[in-house]
Amino acid sequence: MRYLLLDEGRYEDEELAPLRNLVAAVFRLENSRTPGDIVQVLTALNDWLQAPEQAGLRRAFTVWLQRVLLPRRMPAQQFPELTDLQEVKTMLARTARGTARGTARGTARGSGGGTERR
Repeated sequence: MRYLLLDEGRYEDEELAPLRNLVAAVFRLENSRTPGDIVQVLTALNDWLQAPEQAGLRRAFTVWLQRVLLPRRMPAQQFPELTDLQEVKTMLARTARGTARGTARGTARGSGGGTERR
């Protein structure tokens, strides 16, 4: 028996991003590190899957993201029931903005930008 190994972890985002390919999108989602990374892929998926006949595929991606990928990436966060990729993208964009603001505040405090208590 022969098999073909597809090692998704060996592909760089720069290799996969230009491909208009659903398998490449899944690889990019699996390799994502931040909510912002996921939002970039979801932007492309929303564009590719906007035709009415793609509704089942959009729903399948939404369910997979909500039940598999997001709980693994952000185990401490509770997610509302989402029914469309656009809702997932909007929710993650808010999360990414909140994370960026929190990181900026932490950096400012750590570099002496915050008020010091004694």
